[in-house]
Amino acid sequence: MRNYIYKIFISAILICFTACEVEEGGDSNRKTIQGMIAFETTNGFITDGISILEIMARVNYYGEADEDLKEGIRNYYLDEYKVTSVENVWTLKSNGAEFIFTHNGKSINEAGAVWTARIIFKDSYQEKEVVNGNFRVETVGEKEWMLKSTDMINLNSWDYSNENEKHTNELYIKGNNADIKSSNLYDYVVESGNGKITGNPVFTYKVTSPLFYYESLFYYISPISIGLRGGELDINADDKDKITAEVYIENSLPNYKITFNGITEDWNSYYW
Repeated sequence: MRNYIYKIFISAILICFTACEVEEGGDSNRKTIQGMIAFETTNGFITDGISILEIMARVNYYGEADEDLKEGIRNYYLDEYKVTSVENVWTLKSNGAEFIFTHNGKSINEAGAVWTARIIFKDSYQEKEVVNGNFRVETVGEKEWMLKSTDMINLNSWDYSNENEKHTNELYIKGNNADIKSSNLYDYVVESGNGKITGNPVFTYKVTSPLFYYESLFYYISPISIGLRGGELDINADDKDKITAEVYIENSLPNYKITFNGITEDWNSYYW
């Protein structure tokens, strides 16, 4: 794998994570740091897709609500956006971003619904627009979706000029009503799926045990706050490095068992 990408992210990851003992005997050197970075990169792109799905669900909820409820729903779920609708197109504008959702006239919770997204970012570094397209959600059952994307860039990237790192995936997702205190409409379970992230290195991944996403306690600049709380991924980097990432809850916090080329270490988070 390309070492420089590990160096870029290593400081940020070590701020958020503290190591448990290595299975082989308490060595504090993080032998699986490359595997952890591969997991963080992959999970970041998957979380982006679920965040877009959550925004679609919020817009759908707002659109279907009675008139006397719309203002309250918009203020709670869509406060950062100026929301407009023309026929089967929803447009959400905020500082620096624009979401354009097109649908086939069906509720996103109705089987047969197809919603697509086009996302435009203002890249302040190069003073240009960066466009994300080819994002499609098909409803296959009640709160069941097939999410497909092609060449999506990272929504939370600090530098949208890095257009070489792109995500293509296909995920089968189920939704459950979130807790009434949650800032989100749904909790999400990625039942199955796979994807590819181009760049240096190239990551391919497969969901080997359902991934559970629900409200995160981390602070996000984005209005969507979703964190991975359980599940397992197999990741391959540059057809050379083999990574398994297992996420589980312990003491109410997500913990991580990362295997990198046969070496396994536990990681746990200070907070989530």
